Amino acid sequence: MIIHVVQPGETIYSIAVTYNVSVTRLVEENGLINPENLVVGQTIVITYPSQVYIVQAGDSLSSIAEAFGVTRMQLLRNNPFLSDRDVIYQGETIVISYDTQNRTSINAYAYPFINRDVLRKTLPYLTYLTIFNYRAIENGEIVGNDETEVIQISKEYGVAPIMSLSTLTYQGTSDIEVVNSILYNESILNQHIENILSILRSKGYYGINITLTNLNQENRQGHENYITRLSSRLKSEGFILFITINPEPLSARMKYHLNGWIILF
Repeated sequence: MIIHVVQPGETIYSIAVTYNVSVTRLVEENGLINPENLVVGQTIVITYPSQVYIVQAGDSLSSIAEAFGVTRMQLLRNNPFLSDRDVIYQGETIVISYDTQNRTSINAYAYPFINRDVLRKTLPYLTYLTIFNYRAIENGEIVGNDETEVIQISKEYGVAPIMSLSTLTYQGTSDIEVVNSILYNESILNQHIENILSILRSKGYYGINITLTNLNQENRQGHENYITRLSSRLKSEGFILFITINPEPLSARMKYHLNGWIILF
């Protein structure tokens, strides 16, 4: 893969000639809405497939995937212009594979109101989709919006939906009173965990991403107890746990303890 930075005087046509690729592929693979007006400094990705296929009459993505021993998701990843189409056309060139062997797990965040076309174009590249939706409030309760459709779509693409939970207020700041009530009130902590499990089961999530804020030496033990209790319950029911830590200044000692959490959980 080559990343080309647009220079003064260059056009999509001159770039295509330079790299011996078609203008159509450059436009499709880079999602260019207005290819006639490139901006100086704009980046253009140039890829060289190791295997391509010319669509024949009667072909479908599923039949092509089966013929080449790949998945439909791989074809969508390699041909992003197909993500918002229901059909393929005779004579089109479909990329089967690139010369890449590395594998990685990729997570992305989305709100329940995400544009569905954007969601479908992105899902083929993901392992997990964390849906930023739920807030912990007083008395261990949890509130959020309806994200059912986003969960359903992510599963259709083989992506694991992950529940996101924070103590953020509508103003975007952490609710310290709610945090402390969860950390230091046994009955509220129990109710909080039960509510998490109820949402995970009923919504069909694969796990949860917890956002921790205001970490310090004074509440370290409370957070450790919270993560330990929650992790144990989640593991017992087959759910996975991610921890997001806000980029706040931390002492060296706190960083040491956080490393322990990463190893332990």
